[in-house]
Amino acid sequence: MYNKEEFKNTIAVFEEKKAKKLNLPVLLRLVGKLDEEGLKDEEILSAFSEMQVCLKDIHKGDNFQTKIFKNTQRQLMSQVSKKYNLVAKVTYMGMCIGIGLAIGAAIGAAMEKKADEEGRLY
Repeated sequence: MYNKEEFKNTIAVFEEKKAKKLNLPVLLRLVGKLDEEGLKDEEILSAFSEMQVCLKDIHKGDNFQTKIFKNTQRQLMSQVSKKYNLVAKVTYMGMCIGIGLAIGAAIGAAMEKKADEEGRLY
């Protein structure tokens, strides 16, 4: 399955600000959710392996790997959303804010609550 501890150790070397910029807490929650659901997918495993290599290079100072990492991350999250109907927290909130702050936040919160009740939130 997905090695959450190994991934956690890989991202532990980053400062909090850099980790948030790379969206690492979301990926850690995703690994936990995939393990919890027992979802084993070779494409997802491959993407996580590629991202771990990128993260090690980014930590060494190779900023070119940041673009590769973010592209792989975007593809992974899109695939997880389409294939397993799992979404990250605040996905709906961010999507609905364009409608109008108050209305969008209310709609987004309702959609996020529904996703959480259905166990689709990570």
